[in-house]
Amino acid sequence: MVRPASLHASLIVAALVAVSTAAAATAVTVARVFEIHHRSVAEAALVVQPLLSDEGALTLEPRHARLTVQDRPEVVDRIARTLEAFDRPPARFRIRAELYEASSEPGAGNDTAVADLKLSQVFRYTSFRRLGQAILEGDVGATARAELGEGYLVRFTVSPADGWEGFVVPEGSSPLVRPPAAGRWPAEQTGETSTDAADGRVRLERLVLARVGAPGGLRAQEVLRSSALLAAGQRVVLGASASESARKALVLVLQAEPVEGR
Repeated sequence: MVRPASLHASLIVAALVAVSTAAAATAVTVARVFEIHHRSVAEAALVVQPLLSDEGALTLEPRHARLTVQDRPEVVDRIARTLEAFDRPPARFRIRAELYEASSEPGAGNDTAVADLKLSQVFRYTSFRRLGQAILEGDVGATARAELGEGYLVRFTVSPADGWEGFVVPEGSSPLVRPPAAGRWPAEQTGETSTDAADGRVRLERLVLARVGAPGGLRAQEVLRSSALLAAGQRVVLGASASESARKALVLVLQAEPVEGR
C-alpha cells in the first residue's frame, strides 16, 4: 500500500522525467546562412549533409550561391569550420614544357639549352636540338594544351596529388614509348617522390604528346602517352622513339615552376 505522501512524490518525479524527455525531443536548434564563393552549392551540400544531426535540415539556394543549415549549435559550428576549409580558391599550376629532338647522327648540332638538363646522361643520344617550348598555366583540375613547335603539341589534365604516390611510368599504350638504356627513368628526372614531398604537388593525367597535320587539321598522331607527379621545381623527362635502335627520338621535359602569388 502506497501512502498519499509517497504517491505525491512519485507523481512529481514522473512529471519531471516527462518534462526532461520533452525537452530532449525538442532540442534547441539555430539556423545559419553560408555563402559559397569558390565551389558549387551542390558540392558544398555533399560535404554538409553527412554532418547533420537527426534534428538538422539543409536548404539550398543555387541561384544565390548559398545554403542554410539548421541544427544544434555545436553541429552548425562544426559545419562552419568544415565549409571554411572547403570553400577556397582552386590551386594554380605553372608548368614549363620543352620538346627536344635527340639524335645520334654524325654532325648533328647540340642545343646549348640542354647543358643543365644533362640529357646525355639519361639517353644514349649524342645531340639534342630544341624544337619548341611553352608555359602552361591554369587552375588545378583543368586540362592544359600547348603547341611545342614543328607540328607537335602537348596536353594533360592537372589534378591534386594528395594521397597519390609514385613516379612517372609510361603506360605502354603507344608503341613509340621507350625507356632509356638503363631500363628506368632516374629518380631525379622522373618525379619520383617520397611521402614527405613538399606541398603543392600535382598529378599530370592523360599526358599526351602528339604530332598534328597541316595547320587547322583535325587529326593528330599520338606519339607518347604517360602520367607524372610533379612538385615545385621538380622535372620530368620522357622519351619516345620509333624503335630501340632508332637514330632519332623525341624528348619531352616538363618542370613545375612557382606560381605568382603563392
